[in-house]
Amino acid sequence: ILVKAIAEAILLDWKGAEGPNGDVPYSKKLAEQALMNDESFRDFGMTFSMDLANFKEEEREYEGNS
Repeated sequence: ILVKAIAEAILLDWKGAEGPNGDVPYSKKLAEQALMNDESFRDFGMTFSMDLANFKEEEREYEGNS
């Protein structure tokens, strides 16, 4: 459940994810696989999602465009 939540709500629009063939575009399936297979990546996603400061800039940008 946690992996699905992180994949659907936190990892959207990921940038800089690289695979053996270059940049990896976001997809829910790939995000879930990465989270299931890499404990440190999963821990990063959980830690990032708990720090509200990570979302403040995006919120300010959204409010500025309204």
